[in-house]
Amino acid sequence: MAAGKGTRLALEEIPKCLVPINENPLLYYILSSLAPLHLKELLVVGGYQYELLKSHFLDLKPSMQTIFIENKDFDKGSILTVAKAVAGLVDDDFLLMNGDHLYSQFIMKKVAAYASSSNFNKVTIVCDRDRDLTDDDMKVEMENGSFKCMSKKLSVYEYGYVGMTLVPKQRVNNYISCVHQLLDAGHTNYNVEEIVNVLRRENQEAVQILDISGSAWIEVDTPADLSLAHLKIKEVLAHT
Repeated sequence: MAAGKGTRLALEEIPKCLVPINENPLLYYILSSLAPLHLKELLVVGGYQYELLKSHFLDLKPSMQTIFIENKDFDKGSILTVAKAVAGLVDDDFLLMNGDHLYSQFIMKKVAAYASSSNFNKVTIVCDRDRDLTDDDMKVEMENGSFKCMSKKLSVYEYGYVGMTLVPKQRVNNYISCVHQLLDAGHTNYNVEEIVNVLRRENQEAVQILDISGSAWIEVDTPADLSLAHLKIKEVLAHT
């Protein structure tokens, strides 16, 4: 998902994922981090400054086949960004990622190992337990050892969501059905995390947790995040 404008970063000329960190745009680091996943295809949904985003992607020469989709309603909820992509998600497992997050190779290898294991048979959200979560972080509540819901507003929680969701091919149609449920109900302003909540709450489908605690990752959402990213980028890139 790379449709964001970066309003809080006051980015007026570039999409959010092109924000520079040291000598390279965030997008460069993200593409470089994907190798352990052995992806067949990269589906990029852009929005703000779409043509500029597409041009930068092509300049960076991604190693896998890349498909670009435009979300002209990028200023609304991120569920619309996912909705633009669902037609291309029906034939295989997929990993949903935010375009303003960068993960260490340690995390990516752990995700890849899990995705290739027999345990990967449910919709899975990637989480950690070693952060002090703020009001702006997505929190995950558990019930009897199982996922119950996630929201930024939770006061009782066990995990923090780190912006990645894995969907095995046998669960893709259920996931897409939840996207349509939300859109049909008029919830176009909802964020993508609500899809998983609907999957669990209304479809009674179990959701798995993949805990990647113990390694560094970066989210660039605010000026404070960007300042921290400049300091943490070497740590993230070094942890293999």
